Amino acid sequence: MNIQQPVYRGYFTSLLDPAILRTELPVIRLLTKDGSDCKAQNSEGLMPLFHAINEGSLDAVRALVEEGGESLDVRDKYCTTAIDITK
Repeated sequence: MNIQQPVYRGYFTSLLDPAILRTELPVIRLLTKDGSDCKAQNSEGLMPLFHAINEGSLDAVRALVEEGGESLDVRDKYCTTAIDITK
């Protein structure tokens, strides 16, 4: 299986996105460990971290930051940071 291949053109950019929407922490951890792209942006410029924040999933945010190496300072295509969308 190619974990870098887009799952759905537009909204989902990686296998991380549906796992985040379902708060499947074991899957999120497995994908980040196996190199799934945490910085992949969909057509709206959103990355998996932004999906986790929008879903209100602190566990998914924590997994992406601690295990996936994602930063809360990451910016989307509109220069909005992950921290900005929590306000």
